[in-house]
Amino acid sequence: MRELSAVLALAISSAGPLSAFAQTAMALVDDSHNGRDHLAQTLTFEYKIEKTGVPIDSAVSGNKVTMHQVISVDSQGRQLFATNSDPSYEANTRHSVDDHIAGTRTVWKADNTEAEVLKLPAGLPGRDSCWQFEPTEEDRSWGGGGPFLFFRTTCFASEQHYCYVFGPVGGAPNPYFPKGTSVAKASYSDCQFSLKDFGAPGETRPVGTGEDLGTQTILGLEAHGCRMFVRDGYTDERWVVAFGSMALVLRELSQVPVRHMQGIASVIEKKEMTRMSLDEPDPATFQPPQDYSIKTVEMHPDICRETDRARP
Repeated sequence: MRELSAVLALAISSAGPLSAFAQTAMALVDDSHNGRDHLAQTLTFEYKIEKTGVPIDSAVSGNKVTMHQVISVDSQGRQLFATNSDPSYEANTRHSVDDHIAGTRTVWKADNTEAEVLKLPAGLPGRDSCWQFEPTEEDRSWGGGGPFLFFRTTCFASEQHYCYVFGPVGGAPNPYFPKGTSVAKASYSDCQFSLKDFGAPGETRPVGTGEDLGTQTILGLEAHGCRMFVRDGYTDERWVVAFGSMALVLRELSQVPVRHMQGIASVIEKKEMTRMSLDEPDPATFQPPQDYSIKTVEMHPDICRETDRARP
């Protein structure tokens, strides 16, 4: 069973809510190069994520960050990612919609009245090519890779309909899951496999021991749980169901030790799905508000550099 946790996980970093949003949206990019001619399985997943710093002693207060995230896919394969860092302040909400058929990424924030639309290049016939756009100061104010999460990309030959970072461009729909994908029971081994990427950034999987936690009902579904104990205090607990050929995480509780961060000894992160629907989402979900102005951004070809993404 393939792992879905890496696809749908939200990584909350000390860089703040936008960085977390960026990591999520980039992780959700489909990594397949093969076009498909079927419709996508519609879905909406909503998550609540809490990150708490555990102080070394009582003299240090443990900071807590709460985030809400929505992931939606319609039958044409359009994908929405929305997140905010404080549910009581809607202006923090950020949206990103990928339309792989049109080759566009549309982004907007609730505290602005302008949406930006990035048009992906079709690539060049017969060879790979590199593309970029010049970010404005406003683009850079988004932090990280800017509003679109990247300023530069490598596209394969136009016949392949694929640009790195964004994924499929044009051609046939390439959904994450084919229409008819459904939820099923997962096994302990499925849950274990979902833990394979757990560890500190840049590390290979730490050596540890696992524990079968049995089953538990979450959102009316029978989820299978497992826990991994690894060196240096890393722990990760997940409750998963099968979704097609992947393991879908419904609940996760992890503790990661932190060194020299304002007296914080570790960070506990809890992520839990609060709503799941496989119905067709409202089409308005994938559009910025009607009173928003639209700014279109196009990429232009550039000489490929040694640091550009090579063909996998």
